[in-house]
Amino acid sequence: MGRGDLERLRRQAGDRFRIAASRLCSQGAISAATFRRYNRLIVQNGAGATEVGFYNQGRALYFQYVFTEGGSLALPDAADIREGLRCFASPRRRDCSLRGD
Repeated sequence: MGRGDLERLRRQAGDRFRIAASRLCSQGAISAATFRRYNRLIVQNGAGATEVGFYNQGRALYFQYVFTEGGSLALPDAADIREGLRCFASPRRRDCSLRGD
C-alpha cells in the first residue's frame, strides 16, 4: 500500500461523502447549513470502529471508518455513509443511539 493508494482512497472517500451529503440535502433529510460551517474534510482511519462516523473539530469535519483492514483499502458503501451523516446531524435519533464504535 503506497502513498498513491492512500491518496486515491482519500479522493474516493471525499467523492462518496459529497455524493451522500448532496443526496441527503436534496431529499431534505439534512440541511445544507449543517455542512457550510466546515471548510475541510479529513478522512481518518478509525481502527476498531464498527460504523462510519463523523465528528467535528473547529471548522474541520472528520470522516472516520476502518479504511485499512487486514492490509487492504476499502470504502464504506453509500448507505453507510448516509447513515453516518444522518447520525452526525441528528445524534438523538433513536437509531443513532444504538450505534457504537
